[in-house]
Amino acid sequence: MPKGAPLSTQQLTQIETLFAAGISQKEIARRMDLHPNTVWSRVNDPSFRIKLEDVRAATKRINAVKVREHVEKVHAMIDDSLEKKDPFRVKAGTGALKDMDQIQAVACGDEAQAGVSAPAASPVDLKILIAQLTGVHAALP
Repeated sequence: MPKGAPLSTQQLTQIETLFAAGISQKEIARRMDLHPNTVWSRVNDPSFRIKLEDVRAATKRINAVKVREHVEKVHAMIDDSLEKKDPFRVKAGTGALKDMDQIQAVACGDEAQAGVSAPAASPVDLKILIAQLTGVHAALP
């Protein structure tokens, strides 16, 4: 990219997406072949920070809905397992519910409730965790 050339809308969106996913500014600059100062100036722009908070809030709401849907599926599996008197699946389901409670707390930004000190999981990580816990390996919406 020529020095001083303005960033395209696509590049700005890519910076926002990567930064919202928890990628460091240095790594964003490397991936996009930009100078680190270019990325720094974008993520420290006050309008970017406002937009970022909106994106993070929307992501938390979406993640909460996804986790709730998967919790309902696990409850149905537990009910089915109780009817079939399968204690192993019941135990697995209750363990999955406990894990999902922790995932829900992380997805909603409540690390203290989740008992973790790591930053909130990105949406991609959350999809992977939900899929692993529920045994659903198809692509999630």
